[in-house]
Amino acid sequence: MEGQSQSERVLLAHDASRSVRMKPLRLLLDKHLLKAGDKLTFLSIVHQIQHPLGYMMQVDGSMFGVNQKAIDDEVANRTKEYGDNKDLDQISKLYETQEVIKIYPSLY
Repeated sequence: MEGQSQSERVLLAHDASRSVRMKPLRLLLDKHLLKAGDKLTFLSIVHQIQHPLGYMMQVDGSMFGVNQKAIDDEVANRTKEYGDNKDLDQISKLYETQEVIKIYPSLY
């Protein structure tokens, strides 16, 4: 298949315990690191949640354990935040114009 480029799979892991950062997503497009037909997986991982008293707790439950409802609530909040993010929507549309297949899995 000389002369034809194969599609690539790219995984971009993101710390969802903080707010979403657009720079890595824009960099992939601006530097032409993705081409038409490539598959982008934007994996967001929640590893800490804020306790109602204000301190951060590890989701792995290594200390006192984290309430599953608190984790579910945090994931729902982050999912809504990402869904409502105008910059993320704009970048998503740019990926579509570049014919990059994007995959936005659920937050983990």
